[in-house]
Amino acid sequence: MRNPNGTNERLCSCSNNCNYDRNICLTNYKCYAELNQTTGTKILGCDSINLKCQKRETVCCDYPNFCNSNIRFAETGKAGDGPNTPLISATAPVSVFVVIGFLLAAAKIFSKWRQAREKREAEKQRQRMFNDYKLYLDTVSSGTSSGLPFLVQRTVANEITLLERIGRGRYGEVWMGRYHNENIAVKVYSSKDEVGWRRETEIYNSYQIRHENILTYYASDVCSRQSFTQLWLVVQYHKDGSLYSYLQSNPVTYRQMAIMCHSVAAGLVYLHQDVVGSPGKPAIVHRDMKSKNVLVKSDLTCCICDLEHAIAYTVDWDFREESVNIKVGTKRYMSPELLDSTIRTSFSSFKASDIYSFSLVLWEIVMRCIISGMAENHNVPYWNIVSSDPSYEEMHQTVVINQIRPMIPKRIMAESSLKGILTIIKECWRQNPLARLTALNVKKKLQKMVESSEKET
Repeated sequence: MRNPNGTNERLCSCSNNCNYDRNICLTNYKCYAELNQTTGTKILGCDSINLKCQKRETVCCDYPNFCNSNIRFAETGKAGDGPNTPLISATAPVSVFVVIGFLLAAAKIFSKWRQAREKREAEKQRQRMFNDYKLYLDTVSSGTSSGLPFLVQRTVANEITLLERIGRGRYGEVWMGRYHNENIAVKVYSSKDEVGWRRETEIYNSYQIRHENILTYYASDVCSRQSFTQLWLVVQYHKDGSLYSYLQSNPVTYRQMAIMCHSVAAGLVYLHQDVVGSPGKPAIVHRDMKSKNVLVKSDLTCCICDLEHAIAYTVDWDFREESVNIKVGTKRYMSPELLDSTIRTSFSSFKASDIYSFSLVLWEIVMRCIISGMAENHNVPYWNIVSSDPSYEEMHQTVVINQIRPMIPKRIMAESSLKGILTIIKECWRQNPLARLTALNVKKKLQKMVESSEKET
């Protein structure tokens, strides 16, 4: 840098004997800063013959002008402690900050780009899944299926308004909604639970399920809500909810008990039996019978719902293909042969397992029957023996090893009008699946109870 005199000499800060101006000296070599070891003061000046710069206690610099004014020294000790280490505390070069700023900006831009790319890929994947689900609905739906016509099924989600969430389970949620001024229920599966949605959709669409004691199916659809793919199953709405929730709040008369038990049995008979003709249907096992999977209708008859674990007995049925996971359903309601993994691989074995679970549902209903003006509190089976969320080991010890069944209070055992239904229950929860009643046997016996209760009213 040229100084004010137009030469190439540099200007330095100066403490004394300054050759240019007060506190300024001029040199063609370097500026220096020297620490006086005795007084601890800093001496500034110009070095023109490299004399000062050779000393350990001196720091020299040659850029920019007055650079020696930025030189700092470490705190001094007492006199005679030895030389002090000089420190330079000049402003960092601008180029370093520019490079750091550039790297930070580049990293931020790259991060934004990567996030955008991942979002685009996720959206593409979601759209592929969405299209796959729609294609699946094309393959299982037809104009003659139960529920809504095929073309309506593909767009039904656009015409439904979800109003209130009325239930939540391991598969997703249940909402009450409106479709063309009619109340309907929508079972909303998340995409991770698509297997259950596919199975239930296929059971309803492929096998023409239509019975007063099976929940009425309208349609299946796929929709996108807030960038999430939802799988919908649209069914009939029943305001009284599940049998489980109804029994918690309401005791039942003898006639109501008989009607409820008979209607559940009728629904199970419809599933278990094949229907010959057109339209026909194969035999179906439910595999998750429990009071939460039974709904109460306005006339207090019941209908069976939740067919995501159901299996149909078709001509090409293969146990190894259809039922990779044998132990499905709710542990509390599992049959002894499921709990100890001794269930045979025949379709009739799964029917017998349904019958055991069904007997526990009958027990829940009977326990709420009003006798002499009183009814038992509603409890789930084995409530006083196992934990609220029992393990397989707990249920195996209770049901298989100890062969315990739900307790029946003495006052109910002593009621003559209930002896018939209690006998049915005991014959349905027998340890040996071959000794249990069939659904049709139970329905016929319960039909007599309904008829006798009608005469008494």
